[in-house]
Amino acid sequence: MMGPQENGQYTIDNIDDYDLDLLVSILKPEYEYFDRCTPQAELMLSIRNMIDPYSHVQTSQQWIQLLKVSCNIGLGKVKNLAIAKIDERNDVSAVERYSLGTQYQVPAWKEKGFKELCMRSPEDRFSKEEGRLLGVDAILEIQEIQMEFQRKMKAVLENLNTLNF
Repeated sequence: MMGPQENGQYTIDNIDDYDLDLLVSILKPEYEYFDRCTPQAELMLSIRNMIDPYSHVQTSQQWIQLLKVSCNIGLGKVKNLAIAKIDERNDVSAVERYSLGTQYQVPAWKEKGFKELCMRSPEDRFSKEEGRLLGVDAILEIQEIQMEFQRKMKAVLENLNTLNF
């Protein structure tokens, strides 16, 4: 939550200095170099910002941090940008995609992650960490779908075996 203090400054709960720096660098890309810009660096920065103003955010984890911060303080455009950049990278696991989709109201991620998890082999057990991220209800639903799929596949195979080719 964000709110004014007695001294006139604002505080934002659950946001550390790194997250705030990352957020400000997205809102004002030249911020990351502000203190140490030479004229040549300023020119290079201007060129970089014309090509890709977000190139300094290099990992999905950084974009996920921006997603969390933007949701925490209600910055919808930054949230949408983070979602788009994470989608471009396509390196988030199905578990993380489902978890983030649930937590930050991104229905497409939740659905895609859930489908991918249902397609996992039932022998590929969830780790404790994955279980914590997904929650008991999601795991039980995924296992139920997997078991139903196995039953149907078994019935199809049994029907195929009764046919004489």
